Amino acid sequence: MRVAVLITSYNRVGTTLRCLQDLYSCTTPLGYQFDIYLVDDGSPDHTGQQVSLNFPSVEVIGGHGGLYWCGGMRLAWETAAIHADYDAYLWLNDDTFLYADALVVLAASAQEAAQRKGDAGILVGAVCDPVTGQPTYGFSGDSPRAPEGTLLRLRDETINGNTVWVSRKTWQRLGNLRSCFTHSMGDTDYGVRAQKAGIPVWLAPKYAGTCPANVGTRWDDADLSIAMRWKMLHAPKGCPPREFAQLVRMDHPWTWLLYVCKLYWRVLFPQ
Repeated sequence: MRVAVLITSYNRVGTTLRCLQDLYSCTTPLGYQFDIYLVDDGSPDHTGQQVSLNFPSVEVIGGHGGLYWCGGMRLAWETAAIHADYDAYLWLNDDTFLYADALVVLAASAQEAAQRKGDAGILVGAVCDPVTGQPTYGFSGDSPRAPEGTLLRLRDETINGNTVWVSRKTWQRLGNLRSCFTHSMGDTDYGVRAQKAGIPVWLAPKYAGTCPANVGTRWDDADLSIAMRWKMLHAPKGCPPREFAQLVRMDHPWTWLLYVCKLYWRVLFPQ
């Protein structure tokens, strides 16, 4: 079994190197080979050079500085798919630090999922806060859910892209992350498309690793000026209305415009 690990990075070389160190420290499941493809999106701190120096087996792919998460992951995925016909692809955020048994758990869970449904589909490895141990990312439901000790089929939820195993059949059916998304909604869209296509989406029985929740000023923060809220809403790391419209139209084909209008309402009247 050959698995391509897909990572994109920008200007946090220490974090990226630790992510790779933890990945290489993982126990490799018997009969598996993991090839790593990392996009360095023109990092001023020369992340790509440091990765090549410390981990020469990593395939480093250069970006132009404006790829963001979705663009970087698309480029890594395209490159991997050209190099080989992989059995699976593993998305990995470079701020996610895997536990030593993460690859063994994911591989075993993918095998179990394939036995139950004929194909592993999409397998999410949830992650938790390194201090509190509370779940931070895994799937996009009402709130993050901790693993339950057994492989769990997700029926309505979609996914976060921190640690995600995608089968070859899923790649063949859904293809890459859609190019209409820049940064934060591509993973959610991928999970929604999978659910609509009848592709099984699973939650692994154990945490894959740790990743603190991203905290920072939100675009709907009442302490900001209207002009700043407007600017942050439309920024790639905000909630660009055109991209948000692409996402909600799949589930709300007749009322999607109302959801977009709510974004602007929150800019004018933030909570």
